[in-house]
Amino acid sequence: MLSNTEGIHKSAVADSVSAIQESIRRHARYSLGKPWNEISGRELFNAVALSVRDRLVDGVLETEERYRRDGPKRINYLSIEFLIGQSLGNHLHNLGVHELYSQALNNLGADLETVEQCEEDAALGNGGLGRLAACFLDSFATLGIPACGYGINYEYGLFKQEIDNGYQKEKPENWLAQGTPWEIPCPEEACLVPVYGRIEDGVDRKLSELAGRMEEHEAAVWATCVDTASALPGNPLQGVIEQQGSMSLVALCAVDRGDINRVIGLGVGAPARPRDLDAIEAFYESYGQRNFRIEMTPMAHPSELAGWIEALGLACDDLGTFKMWRRAAHPPVADADIDVRRLAPADADALAAISVAAWGAWSMPVSMAAWFGATVGLDGVQQYGAFDQDRLVATGALFIGDGVGWLGFDATHPRYQGRKLRQALSTARMIDAVAHGCQVVHAESSLPPSQRALRDGWQLLYEKKNYSSICVDEKVTTSGSVVGDGPRTVHGPPGHV
Repeated sequence: MLSNTEGIHKSAVADSVSAIQESIRRHARYSLGKPWNEISGRELFNAVALSVRDRLVDGVLETEERYRRDGPKRINYLSIEFLIGQSLGNHLHNLGVHELYSQALNNLGADLETVEQCEEDAALGNGGLGRLAACFLDSFATLGIPACGYGINYEYGLFKQEIDNGYQKEKPENWLAQGTPWEIPCPEEACLVPVYGRIEDGVDRKLSELAGRMEEHEAAVWATCVDTASALPGNPLQGVIEQQGSMSLVALCAVDRGDINRVIGLGVGAPARPRDLDAIEAFYESYGQRNFRIEMTPMAHPSELAGWIEALGLACDDLGTFKMWRRAAHPPVADADIDVRRLAPADADALAAISVAAWGAWSMPVSMAAWFGATVGLDGVQQYGAFDQDRLVATGALFIGDGVGWLGFDATHPRYQGRKLRQALSTARMIDAVAHGCQVVHAESSLPPSQRALRDGWQLLYEKKNYSSICVDEKVTTSGSVVGDGPRTVHGPPGHV
């Protein structure tokens, strides 16, 4: 990057409107290979910029010759960032020819301001340091002091920012996609700087391995719930579970809902195969289940899996499932006045009643009481309750396995919501998870983590894509309850949804 005004008036380039017009047309034809009547807006910018560059080169070469002849001190500005913005307008002003170029373009049927807007900002940094460095170069130019800035020619120095569901998403901004007329390649001066190590796409390897364990643990939790429900006397929910290789296929046939008939962890532990999809379809078809859901994580393999799923006739839902996690240690401080206790099998009926009351607003069937109470007292599962005196008013579960804890099945009596009971239940579960050797806990929800969840240490790990079969409008259960459009999940993140 050069800042140089010396030698401008001695330039071999003529300072006349007609000469500028001819220079622009010449670059359009001979540098870009375009006839004038076919030139695009971007190509016109390039032609104008190349015309201006001719003037810059004269000053640069004259300065370099003087350096070699006289051996003066040099000014070199080193910075890892130079946010110089758009260069065309700056060069025209520094060269004192802005008005001449404006008139020349008017004569050619174009507008200089429109041409200037075709230039991409040079993404040679992303912060205040880069802007400060660029200001120094501008100052050198203003003072007529020859100087050279040395930095890094970033291909992706900035990013494009988008807001999706309240979250920032970054996309690369390839400002050099169409090249830049200000660069003069000097391969003979290139210096190879090796960068050792390797680049891996996606989540950090350790975090990716942890995410895989969480997904497999969630699949095991769901299979445990269905298996326990199916073992109840008379199997009131008509629970079925079958093992297909490493997959546990589950269904509650009395409910027939996609948020219950879930396929979790497909393609995580081992790459999925087409016959796995055939087995899933055959399983649900054999039990008359019209509604089921395959949840696909970003770690699922192979890359063709999404296409295989869609080939079954399943459609990707508009909303996914958000997987969240946090370290179990140092849970948020809960209100000491909230009475949280571990529940025993004797509390199963009260827990089921609270869950039905909490989820009833979402049209969950009364017959699901058996589902909510079935795991109380089960090995590896601990249920917790918040009490108002001796009345159970909120509940939550902790499932422990493979060194991680799953928090879910949170329910609060409608009259007790908004009292931070779920946060207190979460804290109690994290304390016990640490006592059982868990380093992390995880949960999932149909919504991104709230600001309160983020303040409490929860982090969004990824969003799963949910592929659902075509759903019926309603399902009449064996108890006569009607299942309408209920919640997308019944296992939201503890204390945060």
